[in-house]
Amino acid sequence: MTDTSPTMEVEVMYAELEKVWQFSMRLPVNSTVADALVIARQNVNWPNIEVKPDLLSVYGQAATLQTKLHEFDRVEILRPLLIDPMDARRGRVVKKAKR
Repeated sequence: MTDTSPTMEVEVMYAELEKVWQFSMRLPVNSTVADALVIARQNVNWPNIEVKPDLLSVYGQAATLQTKLHEFDRVEILRPLLIDPMDARRGRVVKKAKR
């Protein structure tokens, strides 16, 4: 007997400055971000990272572990910001003003 449950293709992605990890998989329809992360973590190439639930997105849109996925979605594991974007902008403005 074969399993004919409908599935969808999704991808889990994590990037650092020098390396990108991409894990493609097929999951049952109505799977969540949490389901995708469970499967991705089983890959031998999984990076040594802690996934923080508040740093997840699906194609750049904030997501939670309970977010339902759709065909060809990309789950993105985000890194914490090293510097506040407004502080970085102020620094650039000050630096430009000194020229």
